[in-house]
Amino acid sequence: MFGSKQAHDAQHHAAAAWNELVEALGSTRDTATERAKGLSGEASRRAIAAWDVLAGRPQRSSVWPVAGALAAGLAAGWIASEIARRRRPEIDRAVSAVSSELKHAKQNLDDRIARAKSVQASPVEKAKAAVNSDLS
Repeated sequence: MFGSKQAHDAQHHAAAAWNELVEALGSTRDTATERAKGLSGEASRRAIAAWDVLAGRPQRSSVWPVAGALAAGLAAGWIASEIARRRRPEIDRAVSAVSSELKHAKQNLDDRIARAKSVQASPVEKAKAAVNSDLS
């Protein structure tokens, strides 16, 4: 009875190991199949290119797409510079107006600070004097 239990355990472990091996081989096969499918496209492309070379057909050049992108970039840059050049007076006027407004706002703020400092009172009273003198 003791020997049959050991034999049964050994068979159970052997069966479990066999099942793990079968699953691992199946997974490896599936992985290899997927990888081969992915590489088949590359292999096909290379085979067609080699056949074209042997047949004397001209090879595709990657220079033209690069040249096209370069030309498109140059055209876009030229268009942007032309727009900026033609709108330069408008831009200068807008910058001048904003600069003038900022100078006026700074002067106004400096005047408020000076008025607040000239009042001999608490900080709250100084703030009221700076705000109220601007409103009147």
